[in-house]
Amino acid sequence: MPPMPPMPPMPPMPHFGNFSFGFGDRADRDMQLVPLTADLGQYFGTDKGLLVVRAPHTSELQLKDGDVIVAIGGRDPGTPPHAMRIMSSYGPGESFKLDIMRKGKPVTLNVTLPKTSDDESTASLFSLLPSEDGDD
Repeated sequence: MPPMPPMPPMPPMPHFGNFSFGFGDRADRDMQLVPLTADLGQYFGTDKGLLVVRAPHTSELQLKDGDVIVAIGGRDPGTPPHAMRIMSSYGPGESFKLDIMRKGKPVTLNVTLPKTSDDESTASLFSLLPSEDGDD
């Protein structure tokens, strides 16, 4: 019996978006968010929000892997890019509330963006980055 041909390589997993937070070294500034599906929502205890697949390494946002962002400053984030637009509307030194689900329980995080030494805008604090392979 002839040997089996090798299996073709697996296609890449879909990439849902990396987001940069300008609070430190670039290697410590990415976060991965995905919109909830109905099944994920049932698992996490909410029917809306953005699942934090990978939390940023910086502590300012206080997020952890597995959190679900339900509201940012009282606004429904809808999609990962919309969440970044909402957060980028706050300036250095400003505060906002992040309403999340953590381990199936509602939690409100009080976030204060760090003050910067110059008067830079928050557009540099929150920005959408392309994935490393060039796909979003």
